[in-house]
Order: sequence, then structure tokens, then C-alpha cells
Amino acid sequence: MDIKKEKYEQLSYNFSVTLTENEIDIVVDSEITTQASKINLPGFRPGKAPISILRKKFRAKVLPDVLRKLIDEAYKKALSDNNIRPAGEPRLDLGSYAGEGDLTFAMDIDCLPEITLQNFNKITTTKYNIAVKDSIIDEQLKQIAQPYRKTDEVNRKAKEGDIAVIDFVGSIEGTEFDGGKAQNQPVEIGEGRFIPGFEDQLISVKKGDKTTIHVKFPDDYGAAELAGKEAEFSVNVREIRSVTARDIDDELAKELGYDDVGKLRDAVSEQAKSSYDNYTRQYMKKEILDQLDIQYDFEMPKNMIDREVEAIANEALEHNHNQDENHEHEMTDEQRNEFTVTATRRVKLGLVLAEIGREKNIDVTEQELNNALMQVAQNYPGQQQQVIEFYKNNQQAMFSLHAPIFEDKVIDALIQDINVTQKDITLDDFNILMNEDSTISSTSKSTKKNQKKSANKKSSAKKSNTKKSTAKKAKSKKS
Repeated sequence: MDIKKEKYEQLSYNFSVTLTENEIDIVVDSEITTQASKINLPGFRPGKAPISILRKKFRAKVLPDVLRKLIDEAYKKALSDNNIRPAGEPRLDLGSYAGEGDLTFAMDIDCLPEITLQNFNKITTTKYNIAVKDSIIDEQLKQIAQPYRKTDEVNRKAKEGDIAVIDFVGSIEGTEFDGGKAQNQPVEIGEGRFIPGFEDQLISVKKGDKTTIHVKFPDDYGAAELAGKEAEFSVNVREIRSVTARDIDDELAKELGYDDVGKLRDAVSEQAKSSYDNYTRQYMKKEILDQLDIQYDFEMPKNMIDREVEAIANEALEHNHNQDENHEHEMTDEQRNEFTVTATRRVKLGLVLAEIGREKNIDVTEQELNNALMQVAQNYPGQQQQVIEFYKNNQQAMFSLHAPIFEDKVIDALIQDINVTQKDITLDDFNILMNEDSTISSTSKSTKKNQKKSANKKSSAKKSNTKKSTAKKAKSKKS
């Protein structure tokens, strides 16, 4: 086995590796000999066939495993001889090897940079503590109690707060559109779950009425083919039902599995506090990552940055492609520059956090990975087992679970060593603070998505969440 270092540039090694035909044949014969006792050939007792015959018959079958074994040995030897800490798997170019003769191939290895960790006490951040107001608990309890309300059919005109049970058929310029009809659909007037103007036009209708509702789909409506268009709905009113609010009392609490309403309030308060803590933690994390980004400056493997640029580009361009399926999008120079800035930050912070994790002996346990996998699988009812199998058989998919867990554990460990100032703040004031600095940086795509979800929680009881429900509900009610 001959390993030659051809080139070293920006933390990337290029090796030329030659495996002689004799080296390959030795391992091939060893593999065949190991399996010989299980091989039955006509005219020979098991394990007694000559190696020359076995080699001719089974060489092609064992060769892929043999080459993998020898390439792995070459990789480990290159790491050991050159004292390389690899940054990911090697890139191989086997050329046009036909299975005979010597095999000469190229092997590129990116290596981790040497990072000297600085004093963590130079990092400062603020832990904001948001108190859970009684009004927030009351609002949450109202939402919890909503499915337990009592409804009664009434013989009068509908008013705000009533439920109108209707059939409807939607059309645009006289043509019905997909998903634009429903039967026996309950619509709570004033709830705001349908597109703007729909519910208002049900006020004063009564059982048996047939009417036409005129609306305009919002410009940002989820279905692009409907967004911004005028539509009309032919409506048949089947019945009107009044709604009686459910008392939030011990009886309701017991139905929900709590001893009394006090315990129910405590549970709602704890859930809200946990949500607030996760929300404020994102701000702490951003401050910490921003300071680490400023503190550290070192050479990074160009290939790692290039791969991250491609990952960011694929995500962004795939989104654009979904918006316009008939157009092929390519990365512009301006986009590449923008993506490179983001990718460079991600790679740098990922390497710094990895070094901190190594220094502090932080790792992700099998249990933590399994818990994360179970959470993902729960998002696919009826397909949980298929999802679990997919992840367990896909190394890249499992890494997508590992990376954010590892990152969060490193951040948690850092918080114990840095200067943290505690400060009480209201939810409204914290929302203002977050809006002033809304771009939360991330060192991985999975973390970026998690942060976006957390950021959206700040308006969970406000218009943005309702708007999302409105669009979604409007679509589902037309299906």
C-alpha cells in the first residue's frame, strides 16, 4: 500500500493511494478462504475446493467488501501518518478500475483546524425572566374549555358567537375550484377561522336560508392559485346553534385529569413558563453565538464551507422552485455571496462548539437520540415505524437529530461558565426586544428551523397565529 501526499491547501489533504494487485489478491483469498467451508462446488467436499477455482468463481463477489476494507485501512494510515483530525468522511475517486491489476485512487481529507479556546468568562448574556400573568392563564383556560362547550339548536337569526351549520360551494368567475365545497360544515361566527368577510356575512341568516357570500382571498393565502382572487360561495344554511361557554371549575379540571381547578391552573402556568423559558433561551443562545463568532478567527476547510453553501442554496432554491414549478432556478452571484457569509458563520461556530464539546467531554447519548427520533416519528401518525427505520438506516438523517442535541448541550454547559445577568421582563417588552433583532443565527439547518418555530411562539395568542389558522382552516373547510 503506497500513500503519497500530493497536495495540502486550506486544511484539505489530497492523497494518491495505490493498492497493488498482489495486496488485493491476498485479502481476496483470505475472504474466500474464510467462507470456503460454506461453499459447495460440484465434485468437491465442502471446504476442499482449490483456492484457484474458488477465486475464479467468487472473486467478483467478495471484491467490493475487500476494497472497502483496504480503502478504510489506507484512510486510517493517512490519518495516523499525518496526525490528521478529520472533518467528515474522505472523498474518493476510484477512477475506472475494472477489478483487475493495481488500483490507484485519489483520496481527499479535510482536517479540523487547531482551535485555542479562550476564557469563557469573557462572554456575557442576559437571562430574561418572563412572569406568567393571570390573564394569560385565563386565556389558555378558555381555549382548553372551548371543546367542552354546550351547543343548542335555535330557531332565530344568527348572531356573532353562534354556530351556523352550512353547505357551501365556492367559485371564481363562475368556475368551481378544487376544495371549494363542503357539507354540514360548522362555522362559528366571529371566531375568525375562515377567510376575512366570510363569517360576517352569516350574521342574520336563519335555518333554511340560501345566500351568496362574496369574499376576496388574502394576497398571502396558502394556495397560490387562489391568493388575491375574488370568489363567491353559494351557501345553504342547515341550522343555527347557540353556544354556552363551559365553566372553568373543578368538574372540568377532573375531566381533564386534575384534582381541582387550582391544579389545572398550575399546570397551565408551568406549561406557559416552560414555553417562555425556551423562548428567552433562544435570545441567550444568539448572544452567545454572536460573541463566539467575533472572538474566534481561524482558517477553515474550504470544502466544508462549499458544502454548506450548497446546502443553503438547495434549501432556498427548492423553496423558489416550489413557488414556480415551471421555472428552473439557479444560484446567482449575489446569492452565492450571501450564502457564503451564512455558511462561513455556520461552519466556524460548528467547529468552535465541537471543540468546546470535546474539551468538556460532551456527547449525545443513545437515549437522547432515541427520544428525538420518537418525537419526529410522532409527527407521522400511522407511519411511525417506517420513519424510525428510515432514520436508523440513514446516517445523514440520524446526524440531523444528533447535531441540534449536541449544540444545545454545549450551550447549556457554556451558560454555566459565562457571565449571566438575570432580568425580569414582560412578554410584550421581550417581543419588542426580539423584533429589534429578529435574525437568530444558527450553526445548522435543523437549529435554524427550531429557532424559527420558537420565534413564532411570541405571537401565539396574537394575530399571526390566528392568521395561520385562518388560512389553514379555510382550506380544510373547503375540502
